[in-house]
Amino acid sequence: MDDIFDVIDISKKNIIDNYTPCRISECFGDFDEVIEITNFKGIFRLKNVGRQIWLMLNGRNTISEIVDSVFEQMNIKDRNEVRKHVIKLIKNLSEKKMIIVNWNPLYKLEISQVIEE
Repeated sequence: MDDIFDVIDISKKNIIDNYTPCRISECFGDFDEVIEITNFKGIFRLKNVGRQIWLMLNGRNTISEIVDSVFEQMNIKDRNEVRKHVIKLIKNLSEKKMIIVNWNPLYKLEISQVIEE
């Protein structure tokens, strides 16, 4: 199956903005500006904004809400630029099987689910 980000042109479609990503991997260390995450592939470290995004990947915040939160804290005037960076990190975490891109508490969606339009 195709990757969810390959199926949707993220620059033109806003459907992904309503997705609620959720962490699968657990945090083993949260040290103010750095968070350490572990999964079967090793230990990963996220700093500053990456840490902030990771903490918001709880299955309740939409991608749009995460982008808004990061946008408010960064010194970037273009929200779309922030959106690209947030989605890039989410895609990276998804490829490492560390998150579910669109969490639904009633059932788990496959990470590589194909979206029917």
